[in-house]
Parts: sequence; structure tokens; C-alpha cells
Amino acid sequence: MSIIQEATQSLQQGAKEWELLDGPAEPQIQFTEREKELLKNETPIRIKAYGNLDQETAEAILVSYFINDPNVLGGDTTGDADKVVASGIRGEMFSTPMWRGYFDVVKDYYTEKRKRLTYDDASLLWMNAGLSRNDASMAKSSLTDCKAAFNVNRLSSELVIEFVLQHWAQKAGDSAYRRFKDDRMNPEIGPFKAVENFRSAVSCLEDPRKRASLMVRENATTGAHLPPDSAPLISGIIGKSEKMLIAGPSKSNKSWFAIRLALSVSRGLEWFGFQTVKSNVLYIDTELHDAKLYRRFHAVRQALRLPDPKPDEGLTIMRLRGREMDIESLSKLLLSEAIGFDLIIIDPIYALYGDLDENSATDMGALMGKLERVAQETGAAIVCVHHFAKGSAAGKAVLDRSSGSGVFGRSFDTVLTLTPHKDGGVTADFITRNYEPPERFVLKWQFPLHVLDHAADPNDLAEPSDRTPTPCADADIMALVPEGGVRKKSLIEAAAGAGLSRRQAEGGLARMVRNGQLVVESPPGKQAIVRRAKDEGKEVWDKIRGGDKEATDLP
Repeated sequence: MSIIQEATQSLQQGAKEWELLDGPAEPQIQFTEREKELLKNETPIRIKAYGNLDQETAEAILVSYFINDPNVLGGDTTGDADKVVASGIRGEMFSTPMWRGYFDVVKDYYTEKRKRLTYDDASLLWMNAGLSRNDASMAKSSLTDCKAAFNVNRLSSELVIEFVLQHWAQKAGDSAYRRFKDDRMNPEIGPFKAVENFRSAVSCLEDPRKRASLMVRENATTGAHLPPDSAPLISGIIGKSEKMLIAGPSKSNKSWFAIRLALSVSRGLEWFGFQTVKSNVLYIDTELHDAKLYRRFHAVRQALRLPDPKPDEGLTIMRLRGREMDIESLSKLLLSEAIGFDLIIIDPIYALYGDLDENSATDMGALMGKLERVAQETGAAIVCVHHFAKGSAAGKAVLDRSSGSGVFGRSFDTVLTLTPHKDGGVTADFITRNYEPPERFVLKWQFPLHVLDHAADPNDLAEPSDRTPTPCADADIMALVPEGGVRKKSLIEAAAGAGLSRRQAEGGLARMVRNGQLVVESPPGKQAIVRRAKDEGKEVWDKIRGGDKEATDLP
């Protein structure tokens, strides 16, 4: 029996004993792929062999990168020291007690001063940190030996860093696994607490290179220390690890637009005049049936005169219609399975809300946080397709045209809106955080593609249609409110029978409430009641509120 099977069986048996499961149900705990790797019989992380390098020597070499002394490693470059700082390695990860203390002292000094130490200065710092003169002398001798080891193996700093990180991960993973085996059978802990402890330990095994310091000194912004910029995917529009929103009114062919974007980037084709970089693309559809989706890709590919891809070529499509998937479960899936993609398109994003409220700043902030984590940890750019709010977008600012909380639209690095044009096409507007925004332009629809319309003026947006309902007379509403009151729902339904629209009835009701002519009250557990403000039959309402008469007895 494998460790995975044994652990699962133990969890299920323990859950039954604790009355957490009924009958032969599946265990309530499911292991992630990362946790399964750490629960296998084999070594959790295989250590690569780099010549004759051992753990103690590798740790000493990392210390030596912060020391500028010809007897140690020589040279005066800060490049290797910068790589060690960026790796997130900490002294607590070291196996050798001596180098554990030495490393933190010299690394902290370099991080603050941006200057490598002479060996004598390093010795003074070590002694000030509580190390003896004899220990400092031994360190110098060991570091001198490291120079020979380094030169013999011709090791790069990247290999030494990788070697130390792998040893640390193996040690931490073994420790987490041993504790899990003990905890899961301990009646005072139980199987579920054992998994909780295990997951807490596993979370610490995240590659520290992904956890950069939140604070840096100003000199990190100078030309000599600037980090590489994000690799571009669409020139002047979006780069890797960035987020982009494509928004437009309902049924405005946004999905066709997104499909063309996916195909263009996956082939490195020009996209409406913007150069793209051929990249690995994942297209996530949450709305269309498979047959319709495949036919759209086929139609766009033919219109662009692209050859059909071979089995191992082209982009990847994830179909989510009919699958129970929200942003929480999708983000977890992408973090574990979407490694290697450069661009991830989600079309449309609203289908992943789950229980989230589109108009809640808190909920939309949480959604954007999950998308940001996917972008940062996978390195992929994220493009979301979204819809406009109701009503005309012509008079609104670009960032205010999308439906939902303003937190949503303002969290993207690039926003592209497709606003109806008076000639029947759409005007493309860009808001960019990291690039100079391009000039707006007009696209017209020629099935199955949007094409540039150079003759159209992008400023000639479609005029908003006058769809504001004619206000109804107060008397029309008052006539529907009998003495004693009426349920609000019944009032709106009665309005339709009297020739009023729902919007007219709701608008008139709201106006008359503001003017003090009508009152809307909601008794606990009952539907809202509308009554006249000076109702002679108020005693009827009082009875209803007191529970003597059901609201359903009213007209």
C-alpha cells in the first residue's frame, strides 16, 4: 500500500471514529498534487549532483559572495550577491550551524549598504554578533578552501543557490512528512488537524524566490540595479504578469474579438496594427457549448487564412460551461496546472463570480487578488472579457463603462472598451497603466472578424437612445393603493394591467415615497407593504404588523 493510499485510508477511518462521515463516503479531505508529491514513498525532492559539491561547501560559497577578498573568491562584482539576495535564502535554511549565523550577518549588511565586505570587516561584524575570534579564523580558512572547490567545479551562483534551496526543501519536506505520520494516528490530534498541520508546513516550502522583500532601498531604482521589465506580449498594450480587461455591451461580438486575440498571440501575428510575440496561450471559455466554441475558432482561423494546427501546435482551450467552477477553484487549478502559459484569456469573467457580488468592492477586490496571484506566480498575462453596465456608455469615462464595482475595472493594467459607434461599429478605447495609451480607432463587424475602419471618426459614438419612460401620474399609482395598503409586488403587477411598465411603476412609487405621499414598510418575515401616508385604514396595517392578519389577505 502506498503512502497516499495509507494516508487516505487513515483519514477516512479516523473521520468515521470521530463521527465526521456517514457510511462508506469518500474522505472529506483531498490532497493537492504538491502534497501528494511530499507524501510519496520516494524522496520528496531529488537533489541534483553538481560535481563534488556538498551542502557545507555550498553554504560557505553563498557567504563568500558577500565578501570582497582575493583569498576567498576574488573579484569585486556585486552580481552574485544580488542573486543570492533575490533568491530569498535565509540563514535558517542552512544545515551547517557556523554558516547559518555568518550568512545572515553579511547578507543583512550588504542589503542595507549595497557594499561587499572585506574579510577583516566581516570578521569584526561576526565577533560583534557574538562569534569568537577563533570561530572567525576558522571561517576564513574554510572560505579559502571554498575558493578551490569553486574553481575546480566551475559552479555558477545559480547552481549553488539551486543546490541550497533543494537541500532545504528536502529537509523541510521530510520533517513535515514525519510529523504528519505521527499526528494522523494521535487520538489527541486527529486526522483533520494532522492535515492542517501538514499543509501549514508544506506552505512554507514555497520557493522563497517568489517571496521578494516588500521594502527595498532607493538605490534599487537606479540604472545599475533595475530589474528586467516584464516581457511584452502585445507591443505597447500588455506584458507578462500583467492584467487586461476587454469590455463592451452585451452581444457586441466580444468573444469573437477575444478569439482573434488568442489566435494572433499564439501565432505571433499583428493584431489591429500592434505587434505580438508568439506565445503559449490558454483560452478559458465559460459561456459557450463546445460545438459552438469550436466552430468559432474554426471560422476565425479560416477568415485569417491560418492553417489548421497540428496536434502538438496552437493554443490550449479550457471549456467550463456546465462545469461548477468559481474563481476560487479556477485560481487553484491554474496555479497548479497553468505553468508554461504566457497568456490566459477568461471569456467571460462574470461566470466565475460564484457567490461574489459584482457591485461589492470587497468581493471584486478579492477576485482581483486571486487573478493577481495567478499572474505573478505563473508569469502569465491575464485578459478578462466583461460586459458594460446597462444604459449608454457614450457619456461615461472609459473606466466607468464596465458593469460592477469600480474596484474591478481600476485593478487592471490595461483596459480596452468597445463602445458602439454611430455607423454601427465600435470605437476601441485604451487606458494603460504601463504604456503610452494608443489613439482610439474604429472597428466594423464583418463576420467573423472585426476589421479596422479608417474612414470613420472614432469620436462619433452612438447617441444614447431615449429609453427613459414617460413618468406616470401620481393619481395612476395612488389608484392602485387601496385603503389598508397593498403588497409592493402586487402593486407592480397591477401596474402592468393598468398599462404602466414596471419601470414607470417603480419610478412613480419611488417618487411618491420621496414626496411623502406613500410609505413602504417591511414587517419581519413578510413582504413589503405600500400604504398611503394618510391612510384612514392604518389600523389594518397595525394588525398586519402585529401578526393578527396575513399580508396575503390584502389585495
